[in-house]
Amino acid sequence: MYGNMNALIISSIIQIIPLMQLIFYDEKQNFKLTNKKILNKLLNILTGFFAVLLYSKEYKYVFQFQEQLLLNPLNVIKNKQIKLNLLLLNIYILIHSYNFNNKNNNNTSSNNTEDTSNNLNNNFFLQQLIKFFKLYSNFLHFNFQSNISIKELVELINSNNWYIKKTKNINLVYEKFYEDLQNRILNFSTKYENDLGVKEKFNYLEKQTKLKNELTIFVQEKIKNKNIQITKDLLKLKETDLKKKNQSKRNWKNILRSLINERGPWNEKANNLENQNYEIYWKLDPSENSRRERRRLKRNYKFDNHAKASILRDYGGVNKSEEILKKLNKIEMELKLKQMEVDKKLNLNQNLDLKRDLEFEKELKLEKLKFDQLILKTQVEIIKPFKISKGILKITTNSIQFFGKFSKSNRKKNNQERGKSIDENNQKFAKKNKKSSRSNKNNQIISRDRIWYLDNIKEIHFRRYHLKPSAIEIFFTDQKIIFFNFDKQEIRNKFFNTILDLNPINLLEHSNDNISKNLYNSQLTKLWKNRQLSNFEYLMKLNKIAGRTYNDLCQYPVFPWVLKDYTSRKLDLNDPNVYRDLAKPVGMWNNKHQNELDLKFQEFAGNPEMGIIPFHYGSHYSNIGTVLYYLIRLEPFTTMAIELQGGKFDHPDRLFDSIQQTYENCYNSLSDVKELIPEFYYLPEFLENINEFDLGKKQNGIMINNIKLPPWANGSPEEFVRVMRMALESDYVSEHLNEWIDLIFGYKQKGEEAIKAKNVFYYLTYADEVEKLDLDNIENQKFKESIESQIENFGQTPCQLFKKPHPKRSPKDLYQLYSKIDLKKFKQCFHPTIFNHNSEVIFSSIFINDYEIFGTTSILFTFDKSRKITKYGYNFTQIQKNKMVFSIENDEKITNNKSIGLPFAEGIDYFCNCLRLNENGSVFFTCGYWDSSFRINHLSEYNQHHFITIIKHKDIVTCLSFDENVLVTGSRDTTAIIWFINNLSKNIFDHNYITLNKILFGHDDEITCIDLKHDLDTVITGSKDQTLIIHSLQQGNYIRTIKCSSVPKMIKILDNGSFLVYFPDKSNMKLFTLNGKPINIIPIYEQIMDWKLTRDKKYLITVGNKGSLIIRGSFHLNQLERYNFKSGLTSLALSQTNEIIVIGLKNGSIALSKFL
Repeated sequence: MYGNMNALIISSIIQIIPLMQLIFYDEKQNFKLTNKKILNKLLNILTGFFAVLLYSKEYKYVFQFQEQLLLNPLNVIKNKQIKLNLLLLNIYILIHSYNFNNKNNNNTSSNNTEDTSNNLNNNFFLQQLIKFFKLYSNFLHFNFQSNISIKELVELINSNNWYIKKTKNINLVYEKFYEDLQNRILNFSTKYENDLGVKEKFNYLEKQTKLKNELTIFVQEKIKNKNIQITKDLLKLKETDLKKKNQSKRNWKNILRSLINERGPWNEKANNLENQNYEIYWKLDPSENSRRERRRLKRNYKFDNHAKASILRDYGGVNKSEEILKKLNKIEMELKLKQMEVDKKLNLNQNLDLKRDLEFEKELKLEKLKFDQLILKTQVEIIKPFKISKGILKITTNSIQFFGKFSKSNRKKNNQERGKSIDENNQKFAKKNKKSSRSNKNNQIISRDRIWYLDNIKEIHFRRYHLKPSAIEIFFTDQKIIFFNFDKQEIRNKFFNTILDLNPINLLEHSNDNISKNLYNSQLTKLWKNRQLSNFEYLMKLNKIAGRTYNDLCQYPVFPWVLKDYTSRKLDLNDPNVYRDLAKPVGMWNNKHQNELDLKFQEFAGNPEMGIIPFHYGSHYSNIGTVLYYLIRLEPFTTMAIELQGGKFDHPDRLFDSIQQTYENCYNSLSDVKELIPEFYYLPEFLENINEFDLGKKQNGIMINNIKLPPWANGSPEEFVRVMRMALESDYVSEHLNEWIDLIFGYKQKGEEAIKAKNVFYYLTYADEVEKLDLDNIENQKFKESIESQIENFGQTPCQLFKKPHPKRSPKDLYQLYSKIDLKKFKQCFHPTIFNHNSEVIFSSIFINDYEIFGTTSILFTFDKSRKITKYGYNFTQIQKNKMVFSIENDEKITNNKSIGLPFAEGIDYFCNCLRLNENGSVFFTCGYWDSSFRINHLSEYNQHHFITIIKHKDIVTCLSFDENVLVTGSRDTTAIIWFINNLSKNIFDHNYITLNKILFGHDDEITCIDLKHDLDTVITGSKDQTLIIHSLQQGNYIRTIKCSSVPKMIKILDNGSFLVYFPDKSNMKLFTLNGKPINIIPIYEQIMDWKLTRDKKYLITVGNKGSLIIRGSFHLNQLERYNFKSGLTSLALSQTNEIIVIGLKNGSIALSKFL
């Protein structure tokens, strides 16, 4: 039966193969099959057919079909891989044929029979083999002699040269096939040994053995190297796959968040969650502005109300009953189910398809990284509050790359020991607290790879970590900051020098370990002394130079208490009695403490056998506990404070609850000598329990909620912060701030002067004392841990910046930039001179002794309703002390009688929203044209107005705003676009002059007004849909929506983190915080046409369509001064020093006057 079956199969194959010939060739016998995939499949089928024929000993059919199907195409196939496969198939068939034939010969010879039809001559096989090898070798550009002998052929096959040539041209898929082929060729060669002479045979065997040994070693080495490479490739693939997975999840999560926010297309889905009880929670955004203020909150998508921490606080100190345990478990289960339900409905935990394309921007970054050249590679830690990430850091020619994992550690702290000082625990606290440092036992590990481009580096500074000089902090142009800690100081220095050698194009500032030199080079003290820096800015910069950072709570920036009156209903900042004595440390406010401090210091000084360096205070004015004490209401610090307390809230009576009470504690107790943090002077949100945490009930029965403010704050956190900031910038503080600087950063920080000032702290808070201990070489692990715990938890003294008394500030009358504006002078100074312009001026700008524009100073730039640009040169004559008479002259070099741009579209009535001039007056931005375009006009001399027109919006561009090379446009198509202008001095026709960064969505109707503040990373848009939407400027991320009762028409973002909005339909003006909280609202009795802020940001000047010029306070918005013109007003401009004011009148006139 089997024989019949074989015969049937062979018969079928013999009939099929000629049919396949029709597929390979056309009528003229030309090879026509060129499809690569089909040809490969057919070759695989033919290989199977030939194997059957060979096994059945049908050699005549093998060679017949081989000649017809496999040899002829060799000269016409162009695909190298297919041609190579075809050649090797021929050789494979030939060797198989020989083996079957030889086996048959052996069988027939033993039976003394011979079948001439099936037994082929060995010489034929040799000739065919050499023929195919010649073809194969020619294809590989390998020299192969036609008269090669069997011996030479075998040596060639076993040579390294042959092996290398072969491996360069084959795929791994065919590797086993070629190994089998090589083995069969070797077997083929052994069949000819009997035909060789004895001597030749002996030499051949000896050489063959040697070649085989060498080949074995070579193959083993190749296999070993290949396995290593395969392992590396697999690890790399896994790493890449993990990166793509993490990045893809982050990208999709960001997309989902943008879809489900209250202005997203899926907002109804989010609002319907949990029966319409879907709440929005907030946390602090770590981005910093140029003054190192962190003013903005961002959405907290992983919010925890810390109900468990509240229950543990209330019941953790007693034996828990079954009822309490059930209650706790029930709350935990409810929270988990709620989070699971929210995540499920929002698809945040959905398994993502990793085969989806990543965001195009990410792909470009990865492509860019392929061409990076590795320069430095080292181990590093990224330090963040309560987060440490260990990994590998690489510096390439274009970027800094980090590959590692963040660990969220749980600090285990003894609740009773946390607030105590070293001396209260008899200097044994550090040993007791040796296990309180960050534990990795139950850490949550989060994979996180990061890339930072060198071109984005703005500043790089040396830092200390745990008082060791091993860290670096890098500031980026997108307001992000990263803190690296290295194993050794030498590695840190090498990293620093490598970055400087690469010369990042945006690097503005760098500093090393030479603190005094860094401070001298910065000229900060000179700037502050000359009143070119505010007190806040100067203190923040001193903190930065001294190594204080937001990234390490142990080295948080430190600010002084400046006021001592927290009980009065009204506060007079001109009264010196409301201020603290800045020459004394906190512990010396109360004179009763002097004797106690002297006794303590003398006790340690008189007993050197105790081994403790004398000190006045066992606690410190700035430590991790102090920072979290102040910021407990604000995430992520709430979570950190709970971790610090071992998973629960601290006792309510120990929480930060009252400004007055906290001050009194510092005044009365030597164990509480804490200073303030910067947030007291710019961030009102930390004073409110905005996330409604259960902070507990005090022993007097009062629940802890928002901070109890002084009476003079009128219950407003914003008013409290405003007054604190005013007090910091007051005349009294300006005169005495140098005394506080001497205590914290100066010559009274340590040494004899510190002893005299009663300003010596525990010795482990000073870096030089820790350096003497040489912690890296301490063998006693318990002692080392206790020292490290003390350093980490109980305060670190800043670097000493000054070794001599700090200079006092110069009198304010000598310098004007930060001197007060005296409104009493307004009526004395304001005497406008009127000039005729012949057309209604809708925009103006003035430059007086501030910039050099077009080769002149003191110029006036105007743009009128006929769309004509005019430049006036002007001068003035002072005829009285506070009165000036002006004269102006048209400058023909810049004035152009031609109208620029197309006519304005209908409905454009607020031209102050459509026109912007850059800082030095060289580029003028205009919009409002009917063709949906906006224009960039480059102004130059001799009437050469170069401009470009940009059309990207789908409807009329209704408003624009410009700040620090960033332009934002808003349109009737409901979108806003963020544009980056790469270089204002470039040729505007360069295709890289302006680039589109982000398109902002969210509005349902025309955008009516827009403003941006680069330093605050914020853009705010107003719309006819009666909403205000806040986005981040750099990333274009949606932050929040403010719903209004009417259409906003004008927006102005202030430097202090608030913004003004004008609503003409409701005839009012509102002031909001940057985080959307309304502060003040006032009625407006005439339409505002333009507004400006004075240089000190304290006063707002508005001009109205009925002719009123009004000066208001920028916080309370109350009217302070007023001047009425006979004609309606259209535009307003102030010189930088606020000495000159320019007003455009509706009747076509221009008014100039001395202002203040």
